[in-house]
Amino acid sequence: MRPRPLALQSLIAQLAALPGVDRVVIDDRATVVVLICTPGASRDQLAQAAARSLSDLGLVGLDIEVTVRSGEHRQGRRIRFVRVSRAERPDRAVELTVHLEWEGVEVTSSAVSQPGEAPELRGVASASLQAITRIVGRELGLRVAGIKRVRSFDADLMVASLFRAGPPRQQLVGAVVVGDDPPRAAAIAVLNALNRLLGNYLDR
Repeated sequence: MRPRPLALQSLIAQLAALPGVDRVVIDDRATVVVLICTPGASRDQLAQAAARSLSDLGLVGLDIEVTVRSGEHRQGRRIRFVRVSRAERPDRAVELTVHLEWEGVEVTSSAVSQPGEAPELRGVASASLQAITRIVGRELGLRVAGIKRVRSFDADLMVASLFRAGPPRQQLVGAVVVGDDPPRAAAIAVLNALNRLLGNYLDR
């Protein structure tokens, strides 16, 4: 049995807030959740904390496997976030440009939105997805289903949801601690949602 979307979103938010978690990656069928830990983090402690989260949310017994992996060996092959730049236009709209880096090459993409946190975060997410598509070199068929700041376990998290109608039909979710830079968090949440999918493309 697969978890309900809201329960899965709560699980990802809790796991992303754990100390020592760099990012959370979920597979296409929502049956495998991978915690990519920071250098020096205890994988055993993170596994125990993940098991407690499953229990707290009533997800024990469902077809969910949580694994913990070190992110060190993939560091050189990851798309790296550089920055988000924001420019106000004469028509009072806002142009948001996401800068990513892949193997020493900076790739940018822009989106225009109305001013305000919610529309600007969605603009950043859309621009991030466009920049990633340029790096991959092919259309991924994905769209931004939602980008939202949520509060969980005394931490502000940015959660990105991406959707592809198919085939195959996919819903991908990524989360990251917001910190003091919400646009940065929005871009990284999109990257985290796509991490496993990107690995398959970029390793070819």
